[in-house]
Amino acid sequence: MRWCQQWLTGIQIPKPDIYAISPPSTSTIVKIILPDKSCRTTGSGPLTVEALLRDLGIDPIAVIVARNGTLVTEDSVVENEDEVRIIRIAHGG
Repeated sequence: MRWCQQWLTGIQIPKPDIYAISPPSTSTIVKIILPDKSCRTTGSGPLTVEALLRDLGIDPIAVIVARNGTLVTEDSVVENEDEVRIIRIAHGG
């Protein structure tokens, strides 16, 4: 019995993680599809389309933006779980 107690003292039993389920996040996870068809995600808070384009270094004059399949203006707000597609405008004469 003594050898069993000595053997058990060397074992570390993990404590149950009472925080295994994380609380809902208040940050925004937005899927962004860029003009070159590559995808990116962002985790910053709710932001306008204009701010999103500025963060990505994209000129708002050269693109149109669709949020969840609907065209939106620069002052529209991008929120959690939105899919944003940035489409480059082809123009000329």
